[in-house]
Amino acid sequence: MHEIAQILTQAKAQNWPYPKTFQALKHIGVESYVVSLLEGIDAIYQGSFGVWIEAVPSDYISQGFDVDGSFYPSEVQAAILKHTQKKTSYLEFLRDIAASGVASYIVDMQAATVTYFNIDKTQSYQEIVPIWEAIDR
Repeated sequence: MHEIAQILTQAKAQNWPYPKTFQALKHIGVESYVVSLLEGIDAIYQGSFGVWIEAVPSDYISQGFDVDGSFYPSEVQAAILKHTQKKTSYLEFLRDIAASGVASYIVDMQAATVTYFNIDKTQSYQEIVPIWEAIDR
């Protein structure tokens, strides 16, 4: 199993907060990744290892996402907040952002940003990923 797959599996099983997952991915050399919702879920990771494409999650329902033709930044922000409060699963989060007009998002590990784009990438909403600091006790 690829290191990225191991981290994603562990993060999901242990319900990690996103900043922890982000930091773990950055630590193994991920420089950026893109998730597209236009034709199912396509996640492409890039870094010092080259390119790695994530397999479609086993709990993904093949019906896909209905990406709204209009872009609603406030609804994107609300979907992010709802997900960070653990009120939605990752797939529910993806459905919510698709309904808000998000067709893809790009994670930049160096800048620590996640930028959400509409279908033709003429509109976007950007969030800064909070710093994750592990506390050893």
